[in-house]
Amino acid sequence: MDVFAIKKNGKPSLLNIDNFEELTKKRFPYYQYGTDKKLKCYAVCPECGNPIHIINLYGAEMIQNQTGIIATYAKHTRGKVSGFEFWNPYDKEDCSLYNPTPLGNTEIKHSDEYSEELKELIENNKRNVFKNIREVVSINLSTQIINRLYDSFMNSNSYTYKAVTKYNIPYAMLYYQQSISLYGQYIVKGIFGDLLSDQINEKSRFFKVENTGEIVKNVTGYRTINMMFKQFKATGNEKTITMEIYETDEEDRVYTILKEKISLESYIYR
Repeated sequence: MDVFAIKKNGKPSLLNIDNFEELTKKRFPYYQYGTDKKLKCYAVCPECGNPIHIINLYGAEMIQNQTGIIATYAKHTRGKVSGFEFWNPYDKEDCSLYNPTPLGNTEIKHSDEYSEELKELIENNKRNVFKNIREVVSINLSTQIINRLYDSFMNSNSYTYKAVTKYNIPYAMLYYQQSISLYGQYIVKGIFGDLLSDQINEKSRFFKVENTGEIVKNVTGYRTINMMFKQFKATGNEKTITMEIYETDEEDRVYTILKEKISLESYIYR
């Protein structure tokens, strides 16, 4: 996980060295020495309140087997930790940050209270969620489209799914949708946006990206270009979903333009 708190039911913060040092002030029990006399860093899971071990805050404590990447992240401890009073293995097992349900799963949460809290969080942060969705896809989706995504997500009660948490709202709102039309939308310049533009211009039969970033047709007749999200994957501490852009011709034949994995980062809303 890439979020932490310093007390049970405390406010979550993104996990990075600056936030961690500032909020903990390098005090015990967040900083302590193990039996091996090595410095270990701990905090609290903002979801279940159990202690979490901060990995790779300083140096290469652990290297991911799959990718070889040295990344800072947190994981739940196996048991009690000195200085942290709360420890509940049952809460840990039910925690969405310890045992995440894959996006795409439609199993309903056990807690109606959590679902209502999540609904209120989304409603109170609507503008920020819209902003973050546009950032994720590097496309300045129109107000009409983004409102349709929101209405569909909320009216379908998708926030009640176990897979939807306080920290993955933009991704969940994109995932639990039908395909999204990109015709007439504007791609935002940047590393990912430039990749999208290049792929459409190179591989599309029917569309191109103007210098302004607008996606337009370069043929006559009925054609569509759409975006969808699928294939949630969790490998080690990394979670990804696949963004696919495809087009259709007048006979509804499908041509894939791009498939790109997007790494899920936590978004914190107050």
